[in-house]
Amino acid sequence: MSAAVLARQLREMPKVELHCHLEGCVRPETFIDLARRHGVDLPSDDPAQVYA
Repeated sequence: MSAAVLARQLREMPKVELHCHLEGCVRPETFIDLARRHGVDLPSDDPAQVYA
């Protein structure tokens, strides 16, 4: 297989997200619960303020 063919195939392959931010992926209530379980202090325990 030539380098050009390999490069084209790699460009055409589906890609995946390599990282994901918690905001938008985890409910604020779950985020607060996980922080409590792991002893992490948050600036607010108000779910409306978690991602503000």
